[in-house]
Amino acid sequence: MSQSKSKFVTNKEGKNTLKKRISNIMDSTESVDILVGFFYFSGFSELYNGLKDKKVRILVGKDIEKEITNRDKYYKKLVDTFNSNPSYDNKNSVDAFNVYRQKLENGTLEVRMTSEPNHAKLYIFNYLEEKNNNGEDIGRVITGSSNFTASGLQHQHEIDVILNDSRDVEEGQAIFDELWENADKILDKNRLDNFRTQVMDKIWIGQNPSPYLMYLRVLDEYFSIKSNGYIETPSEITNSEFTDLKYQIDAIKMAIQIINAHNGVLIADVVGLGKSIIASTVAKHLNLRVIIIAPPHLVKQWEDYKNAFKFNSLIIESRGKLDKVIVQYHKQVERDNEEKFLVIIDEAHTYRNENTYDYACLHNICLGNKVMLLTATPFNNRPADVFAMLKFFQIPAQSTIQAIERLGDEFYRLTKEYDTLKKEQKDKKIDKKKTDEKANQISKQIRELINPVIIRRSRLDLDIIPSYREDLLANNMEFAKVAPPELLEYDLGEIAELYYDTLQWISFKQGTEGEDISLLSGFKAARFMPSVYCKEERRENLRDLLEKEYGDYFNFREGQKNMGNFMRRMLVQRFESSQAAFKLSIERMVENYKKYIEWIGYLQAAPMFKRGGLPDVEGLLDYDADMELEEIPEYKNLKERGLIKIPLEYLNKDFMKDVTSDYNHLKELQEKWNKIDIDPKLDSFVKIIKEKLKKEPDRKIVVFSQYKDTVESVFDELKSSE
Repeated sequence: MSQSKSKFVTNKEGKNTLKKRISNIMDSTESVDILVGFFYFSGFSELYNGLKDKKVRILVGKDIEKEITNRDKYYKKLVDTFNSNPSYDNKNSVDAFNVYRQKLENGTLEVRMTSEPNHAKLYIFNYLEEKNNNGEDIGRVITGSSNFTASGLQHQHEIDVILNDSRDVEEGQAIFDELWENADKILDKNRLDNFRTQVMDKIWIGQNPSPYLMYLRVLDEYFSIKSNGYIETPSEITNSEFTDLKYQIDAIKMAIQIINAHNGVLIADVVGLGKSIIASTVAKHLNLRVIIIAPPHLVKQWEDYKNAFKFNSLIIESRGKLDKVIVQYHKQVERDNEEKFLVIIDEAHTYRNENTYDYACLHNICLGNKVMLLTATPFNNRPADVFAMLKFFQIPAQSTIQAIERLGDEFYRLTKEYDTLKKEQKDKKIDKKKTDEKANQISKQIRELINPVIIRRSRLDLDIIPSYREDLLANNMEFAKVAPPELLEYDLGEIAELYYDTLQWISFKQGTEGEDISLLSGFKAARFMPSVYCKEERRENLRDLLEKEYGDYFNFREGQKNMGNFMRRMLVQRFESSQAAFKLSIERMVENYKKYIEWIGYLQAAPMFKRGGLPDVEGLLDYDADMELEEIPEYKNLKERGLIKIPLEYLNKDFMKDVTSDYNHLKELQEKWNKIDIDPKLDSFVKIIKEKLKKEPDRKIVVFSQYKDTVESVFDELKSSE
């Protein structure tokens, strides 16, 4: 049966949409009665052309549409729709509103609310006399899941059914009429005075403000920072340990304002502007129990902030210990379920992948609490990544961000655009210039969407805003002018061939199918993701095993893929950082693979840990050979730490082949690099440092590296060459 003749409407792929089906019915219609749970103006604006000359009655279910529980709330919602949502700033929306107003004035539009709770959806179309086939075809009834909103009419997947039988139309009409008679009146011709004063006079449609008032409004919108009551400053809280800076105090006020309005805020100032100071002051002001999740190297710093700013910190923990955090959190909730928490997530961009165990844990902790996300790179991610961060304090279907009616729909659209762009780029269907242009457009749209909940300033902003620049100068502060990076080349000499061979093997090379491990060349990292090698016919067995142990097969499997990718990238990064860092990584990996292969031989299965590493097998071999594995104390401890065994029969032949190949090649690299006693990169770097210090003996030089091992090797070399 074709979609055009089907009784069912799904909105699928924008083809078989409720809007299109209703539009086709409208030409024959005299009046329309609508019973729904939600009625947004967006629904009316989708159909206003067809509704112009029809008698329309809209009945909204009580206790479902919270914004329409009384007229004042409904009026305020309508005002916010137009004044706070840029998507309504167009001719179509203005025309739709004028039709809406005219129908209220001429009595052809009425809105009521059911006297009792009602979740039903019912659309009734009564045909014109000349279209009803002498009373044989009196109209149509549509019932199902769609509310009278833009999403319900065409954007979101729904299931509705169209009934043609006149008996169905009569029965539906009788149900509607009975509910209508007992309903509370919200909007009609007799309530126009309130509508004019509370809606018409407050929205921009039909207004003609003077240029001066427009100028003041723009200034207020962009620069006004509102705060309720007095806010202690960093200097006051810490007894002058920290300096009061205007740009930070403004951010503190904005953050409190945004948290109160949206339950969370994204503080995204660039590195070095004091996001932690801002967050600590906000935490002190909100006076909630605080949970802080931070990278391991920042935990001590947050302990210091807690002591300096005297906020009520319940938990300060590194992001690798979320299991521990969630247990502590739920214990506190059991003691006092009413009191809320403030959750501070430092380097929040780390948690941009919803398909991970850590994200699920953190989302559970954030749910229902206030949230501060700290990140210096909010726009360097895919739309889906940004949306994932927002979900820590926003429920997509009930978003408080008024820039768009349905936040999830908009991010879904942007994600599709982004994925299409990446595919076109990969298939070389689009050049770099066009790719950059489209990527910038997507990034700009993301900025506009999240603007109500983000605080983002750069050093350039602080320099060009006079009040900030003058305040910094008054406090004897000035940001260094950063010069562009300078490329320094060095000659690899006799290790060039080994260097390039190593880089070629450890570099991540991927085939056309990104998830197919057999298409990878070089280092497979097979030891870190055995579940990826599962045979197709054993997939259900593995799913049962993982769900029994961990409760979530998909997240665990995705986590293993991510771990394999991470280990490959990490090895390349440490190789490019320094010989010292790379040699240490190779040594650890060889030992890790050796233990892993021994465990496979001992268990005849691939061992997997949720967290942590494998101990030596030898400790288990000291026990009586007649003892059951489950009875050995050391093995019991491993089980408690989350050890599970994937039977080798579940895995395809490539698994052991790739594990063995990785191990042998890692050992070979280790042997070759251990014979190398020259380091052209380190020698060149030390030479450059000495030359600069010779020219400027009093100069201070700071050496940064991603890895501690690299810094230590540089330090030792400089020390020995003094």
